[in-house]
Amino acid sequence: MKDRKRDLVIHYDEENQKIVFYSTGIENTEAIRAKEFGGACPDVEFFKALPPVSAEQKIGGLLFALLDLHSNQKINIRDYETEAEEAVKQWEQDD
Repeated sequence: MKDRKRDLVIHYDEENQKIVFYSTGIENTEAIRAKEFGGACPDVEFFKALPPVSAEQKIGGLLFALLDLHSNQKINIRDYETEAEEAVKQWEQDD
């Protein structure tokens, strides 16, 4: 059924060094969404306001940062942990 709402599940298979994307009916993720934290949820308008390449880069960076945040074997596209620490320091200085 094409009209059924679906969720995208992203799984980082650290052992095999693969990022796996699953599309599944929302009924299969309802319990997960109810139990887990609120998630990273930027408004779609944030991305639509950017040029397409920038929007794609932003969401890709967010994806890699979240995968590294929650994994034992980091992908290490960037040093996201240090970048986050630096951003927090900058916010604290601005206050």
